[in-house]
Amino acid sequence: MCLSAYILILLPASLGELMRNHETVSLLCLWGIAMLSYHQDAKLRTGFGVLSQILAVVSLIALVVFGFTHGEWWNFLIASALTWFHIQFTRRWLARPGAWW
Repeated sequence: MCLSAYILILLPASLGELMRNHETVSLLCLWGIAMLSYHQDAKLRTGFGVLSQILAVVSLIALVVFGFTHGEWWNFLIASALTWFHIQFTRRWLARPGAWW
């Protein structure tokens, strides 16, 4: 069996395991992907920046709710830091769309 077929067979299973066992990691990845999408939308002025922002905010809210329901209180620390980064990145990318920071 070639390597690409092996990866295609095991990747969905390992991705599902990651999402079931480490929900915080998957929510962090979702926030990161949404913010990278927002950066691209702000740079290209496509008009989909609002959707990217909504997805990023939903992932932050889900992180807080998950931390509250499962008793993982360090999620609140992560969510507060990500909220600060979210606000800073949004301000910076609206002012200078091509800049990273």
